[in-house]
Amino acid sequence: MKQIGMLIAVAVLTLSGCGSEGPTPAEKAAASKSAAAEQAAKDRAEAAAKKKAKQTAVFKECSEVTRGLDDKLSELNSRLSVGMQFDDYTRRVGAVQVAYDKLIKEAKARGGLSDQCVDKVALPLQTALNAYNTAYNVWNDCNSDYNCSINEGDAKRKIQGAWAKASAKIEKSETALAALQPAA
Repeated sequence: MKQIGMLIAVAVLTLSGCGSEGPTPAEKAAASKSAAAEQAAKDRAEAAAKKKAKQTAVFKECSEVTRGLDDKLSELNSRLSVGMQFDDYTRRVGAVQVAYDKLIKEAKARGGLSDQCVDKVALPLQTALNAYNTAYNVWNDCNSDYNCSINEGDAKRKIQGAWAKASAKIEKSETALAALQPAA
């Protein structure tokens, strides 16, 4: 009887250990693969959030710094479509120059701008200002020359070409700024 009791105790201990050895190697591998996939998804989400935050900061800074110059250039461009006298043009180009100088000062105060902002937004605005200055110089020279008319010939072609170039650069800058804004 003592032997039967001992056999029953050994059998119970042996049977109670069955199935409680923990996960099988296949279960462990599946759990590890699942945890790795979850971590990878979390890492991708964090990287995407960081990238979006960085791009949002670039857009915000670029928009804030270039807005004044873009507004003045767009205003001048719009006004040219309905006609303008030389004195008014001179005054407005001067206002654009002031906005440009303010942009430079603000950019320096911030320690510079991102390469994206400079290359795609600020440089086209600077090129637009330079084109308006070119038109100013041609117009001013023509005003000093009795044989020159801004309504015909070389002077008209140069002025109209400079204004067209400025308009295209303003549009290019605005399109580039909009492209810097991250998707929602």
